[in-house]
Amino acid sequence: MKLFHCTGCENPVFFDSFSCVNCARSLGYMPSRADMVAYQEAPPLGFLVCANAEQGGCNWLVNEKDGTPYCFACRLSSVVPDLTNDANLERWRRLEAAKRYFLYGVFHLGLPVVSRMQDPEHGLTFELLADWSDDPKDSIMTGHNDGLITIDVAEADGSEREARRDAFDEPIRSLLGHYRHESGHYYWNQLVEKKGMIDQARAMFGDERDDYQQALKTYYANGPAPNWQETFISAYASSHPHEDFAESWAHYLHISDSLETAISHGLTGSVGSSSGSDTNLSFDEMIKMWIPLTVSVNALNRAMGQPDLYPFVLTTPVIDKLSFIHNLIRQP
Repeated sequence: MKLFHCTGCENPVFFDSFSCVNCARSLGYMPSRADMVAYQEAPPLGFLVCANAEQGGCNWLVNEKDGTPYCFACRLSSVVPDLTNDANLERWRRLEAAKRYFLYGVFHLGLPVVSRMQDPEHGLTFELLADWSDDPKDSIMTGHNDGLITIDVAEADGSEREARRDAFDEPIRSLLGHYRHESGHYYWNQLVEKKGMIDQARAMFGDERDDYQQALKTYYANGPAPNWQETFISAYASSHPHEDFAESWAHYLHISDSLETAISHGLTGSVGSSSGSDTNLSFDEMIKMWIPLTVSVNALNRAMGQPDLYPFVLTTPVIDKLSFIHNLIRQP
């Protein structure tokens, strides 16, 4: 994410800020400009404050032409938990905040985001659900189905998420990571299938026509493929080609957004890109920046007694998969 500045006084501000600490102007994020906009008493002409600003902590602005009081990010949630429950209210706020970070990243890459309102059958929508039953058969599963992404709001509780991270032996587990991973399934349809890249994707990730449910049963019964570290970014990626693509997709988004942040804050140079923008970097340039950056940041984390920020090894097969996604995104 880039470094934002108040348009009133040029003081640095954050993506989730509501006001500038220097000049006290109100702030709102305008997706069409990918920028934080400062204003005194009312938003810029033609824009509204999102209706979820007070209750949901949303600082996005709404174009009046949209004919709705809710911003684009909030409109993507077709189902939310019972917000009269204080615990659910806080979980929902955290999930919506993570979703806004996710959307910033995909917009930054120029990726299409077609909502359910635009495409009732295959458009993107989110159901943020809370368990209502003690029966394990009715447990909510975070997942994707033809544009519908379901997320268990319990993931917004740090202790619960950490317990699941430990149970599934995952090096990192985050709300933003869930959005990025599940969106990989959505973008398989939007990019791989619609761009006629099925054969190339199968050559890289495997045949996605393999029985998905059986593959997951085998994975959870027997564990990951032997020596999975040699060819997969994570153990779960070895479960099925669709999951390999989604995991690789999530990591590409991790890398892209983190590099933009590092460049914006002067933590790394742009290795040959005259504009200093990560979007103009070749894939080779991205990797040349990413590996030493993660080595340094991991060392800083260890110096603070914290686990590695990015505890993953990018082998040649994994780099090839990330390169495939890089080219897929940039292909017209």
